[in-house]
Amino acid sequence: MANISILRVTKPITRSSEGELEFVGTGFTGASKVHFIDPAGKKFTAKSFNVINDEMLTCVCPVFSESGLAKAYITVNGVDSAADKEGPLSASSASDESDLDARTLTYTLPKQFANEFEVLPLGFGPNDPRPKIGLPT
Repeated sequence: MANISILRVTKPITRSSEGELEFVGTGFTGASKVHFIDPAGKKFTAKSFNVINDEMLTCVCPVFSESGLAKAYITVNGVDSAADKEGPLSASSASDESDLDARTLTYTLPKQFANEFEVLPLGFGPNDPRPKIGLPT
């Protein structure tokens, strides 16, 4: 049975744009499908996936119907993958990325398992128009 230890978002996943994931774990050789359960409980199949080796797999995610935490699964020999439990939440720390605006706040939803990832809401995709925030006139 495949097991997911680490799941990295390599291209943001939103309700308006496809994203990309990188899986690290074991037992990925022979994978026949990568699928997801989005926050609304709907099932989606990866647009494409590539088994790099038995311990690494990449995929392109479809557009999801709802933002929030989604779950990813890798199917090998007809059996869906398991996932490691996440460790305790760590304290927030300041980002060392110098290109971030001083008003930028980075927040991620807490995860329980390694196969969980965040689908960002509309307005947060790389090609989404930024929401206009202004004072009432």
